[in-house]
Amino acid sequence: MGATGLVGAYLLDFLLESSRYQKVIVISRRSTGKKSPKLEEILIDFEQMEHYTAQINAHDVFCSLGITLKKAGSIPKARKVEYEYPLKLAEIALKNGSEQFMLVSSLGANAQSKNYYLRCKGELEEALQILPFRSLKIFRPSLLLGPREEIRIAEDLAKVFAIAFAMFIPHKYRAVQARTVAKFVEMAALKAEKGISIYESGVIRRIEKRSFDLENFQEKTTYRGI
Repeated sequence: MGATGLVGAYLLDFLLESSRYQKVIVISRRSTGKKSPKLEEILIDFEQMEHYTAQINAHDVFCSLGITLKKAGSIPKARKVEYEYPLKLAEIALKNGSEQFMLVSSLGANAQSKNYYLRCKGELEEALQILPFRSLKIFRPSLLLGPREEIRIAEDLAKVFAIAFAMFIPHKYRAVQARTVAKFVEMAALKAEKGISIYESGVIRRIEKRSFDLENFQEKTTYRGI
């Protein structure tokens, strides 16, 4: 879910190229426009997700769904996209036997935050941690760099600042390429880990180094084992 977004579009490409997956199912309101014998697109109304329960069936589930408050039109509508739909996806997938759930969240996600966006992300993370997936992996990237279809003036200005003053910004807060995040998510999915793992943005950015070895990399927050 979220395959038409900035991170999701890159992630979909990586999953289609991966030898691990025989089939990749996209759940979306609109087509990705991509073609592959491995790709199956299910175009749905997220408000009627329960009608597609039988089709939400996979070993690994990836969610990078998100929306701006401006595009959503209101906080309640934005919350549906940022919280309700991902949680519903997770609940259905779990009932159908999914073992691993990957969520692209945000740096600073905190259910107690005064910022709506970060609070919503934090609440979703907490709700997912209650669900008994064999493996839950949460990724918290900072400001995402990459081409978007929509114009986001404030975000674009922030990107210019982030790039211009990168050397003065602490490593964990530096902007990160959306493609890098997507590649990290794909690599992390290959690790047979149990429990809950949270990867912060500073860790995600490290795969840009050629010597990075995720298999032996341990700098993450693990909350519990199952």
